[in-house]
Amino acid sequence: MQAPAEESHSLGAVRANIVSQPPGRRFLYLAFGAHILGTVLNIAGLSLLTSIVEKQENMLLKRRLSVALMQGFTSASCWSPFYIGMIVVLVALPSLTWTDVAPAGALIALCIVLSGWGFDRIALRGSRVTSTKINLQAIGLRDAGRAIFILISLVGLAMVTVELIDTAIPVALALIAPSYALIWYGSQNKRDEKRAHRYSKLARHVIRNLPKFRNESLVFVAANMFGVGIAAVLPSEDLSATLNVLVPSADAKLLLLIATFLVCSAVGLHPIIVVISVSAIFPPSALGLSDWIVALTFLGSWGISTMVSPFSGTTLFMSRVAGVQGHVIGWYWTPPTVLFGAIVVGGVVILLRHLVI
Repeated sequence: MQAPAEESHSLGAVRANIVSQPPGRRFLYLAFGAHILGTVLNIAGLSLLTSIVEKQENMLLKRRLSVALMQGFTSASCWSPFYIGMIVVLVALPSLTWTDVAPAGALIALCIVLSGWGFDRIALRGSRVTSTKINLQAIGLRDAGRAIFILISLVGLAMVTVELIDTAIPVALALIAPSYALIWYGSQNKRDEKRAHRYSKLARHVIRNLPKFRNESLVFVAANMFGVGIAAVLPSEDLSATLNVLVPSADAKLLLLIATFLVCSAVGLHPIIVVISVSAIFPPSALGLSDWIVALTFLGSWGISTMVSPFSGTTLFMSRVAGVQGHVIGWYWTPPTVLFGAIVVGGVVILLRHLVI
């Protein structure tokens, strides 16, 4: 959910530093800022950086800034344990744990962000605008330290909870995240306001804004049911044998999987449908692929594919921020960058596959 208007001073300083960068570095700062904040705070982290898009009147620059935020935010699904993509992939491939895929996933995420920055500099540099409404603000070491502590402490608590009670990451998050959020929110210094009043404002904010996310919730629930339904009615053994005959190359199968993600997302199907269906109908062992490589392909494709979907949660959120329709973002703004990123994901996954053989 989008963060309340009141944010901690430390995160506010980080946000101001990121959005005030000059044009040459702004894509990287926005992408990595959205990536780092989104890694733990998810959509709330993305919302901290959207002011630069909301205040931008130049539509071409608004497009570039929106794509930078989306690419940085969605690429975190390659390795972050707090993203639904990672959770679904680990459920679909139970032989793997988060530590099995996180290091290589982080490498893929880095390649995605750098490829997006390179494409932006080469293909869209002509739209560069040097002026900005936000003045440069340096971030202090104290603010940086507090922001890092907020992010690391939540990750640490989640991992400790997983190990102590031997549970899954989603369960650990459900146990610690609400309490952590309340403690963090209540700890902000507001001398002229009582803590009880602050919690009352938070409750009203949540109740007021929760209905805005009904579309995202409906899409996610429907995608789960649809994916399970497809997997239940299709004969997996026959289809796996047919695919092996038609596409004997393992590398070609990985590229086909990435293309499937992009096509399905572009027509409005949630990535969870692809993960659940493919993992059930075409198990990695039946295709001659390792679980590890298939998981990395799932994770690398998940984030970039949501950028071309007009109905994904990220696209719907940025649609409200940028003031344009979701199909404009998904079908017009993001496809060139996403296609370039998909090529990078395919290249990295295939390289990793051959290095570990």
